[in-house]
Amino acid sequence: MKILKTLLFIVPSVIIVVALYAGFSTQSVTYTCENQLSLPLSSKVFVTVEKYHPWVSFLSTSQGKITYDVPIKGSESYNYLSKKQGELQLYNNDKTKILGHYSQLNKKLSLNTKEGSFQGKCQLFKQQCSNGLMY
Repeated sequence: MKILKTLLFIVPSVIIVVALYAGFSTQSVTYTCENQLSLPLSSKVFVTVEKYHPWVSFLSTSQGKITYDVPIKGSESYNYLSKKQGELQLYNNDKTKILGHYSQLNKKLSLNTKEGSFQGKCQLFKQQCSNGLMY
């Protein structure tokens, strides 16, 4: 009888933990993007798009995060991301100003950074899930 009670407690607990672990993970895709502007930012940047699952919206107002990495110069993150009509819009931390956008349809990125502006086309570099279960 004790074994049955223990199993009735352990099995649902394990299922809940696995569901939360898989459900609240982020799906991230890294792109390499070529700059089409003749501005001093860089000719190439690496951009990682982390999209949250839809049910995370109950806990956060952001739908994801974008981090760009400029070789040698450093990186920066946009922590507030919203999706509108197939396009990801990046906002500053107080959500008052759009600092860039990324089109998921034609893979074009436009950023306004502290180092300068960037506009270019992106290609897939790698795709992963933070918990390793999805891909």
